[in-house]
Amino acid sequence: MDAIIVNAAGCGAHLKNYDSFVQNENSRGFTKKVKDLTEFLVISGMHKPQMSLDVSVVYDEPCHLIHGQGITAEPKQLIEAIPGVTLLPLEESDVCCGSAGSYAITQTAMSMDVLERKIDCIEQTGADAIITANPGCQIQLQWGVRLRKLDMRVLHIAELLDQAYEEVPSRFHF
Repeated sequence: MDAIIVNAAGCGAHLKNYDSFVQNENSRGFTKKVKDLTEFLVISGMHKPQMSLDVSVVYDEPCHLIHGQGITAEPKQLIEAIPGVTLLPLEESDVCCGSAGSYAITQTAMSMDVLERKIDCIEQTGADAIITANPGCQIQLQWGVRLRKLDMRVLHIAELLDQAYEEVPSRFHF
């Protein structure tokens, strides 16, 4: 399978709609090749990791992944396939964290209000970590965890998978 793999939900959403911006004979073929990392891993039939992480997590769904690309099941399937990982339900997991690209910079007060509501929901779960699939969301959620002084890690799903496939535990393990 020829594919262009993207691990940033906002970039993936934009690239999948590239033919809306640039209309030429190559754009249609290009956009069909663009796959989110989680989408690609599920489609490709990736083998299950063997390392048990023994951690409870919540998955916060990036807006550009769930609403922009229609991808919601694949990240959860990958998380649930990791031995020892308990995926806890997160109220409003499909609601924005307040990052929204430059929104956190241009509309800081509103962005912080949205983040506060998101962190309220996350804190109620008692999870050890927050998993997301977009670097902007990861930064925003890390800021929320830091402001609340929570003992909670925020990881991109690729980082969680990396830990699950490591044969030798690193300093980043739970």
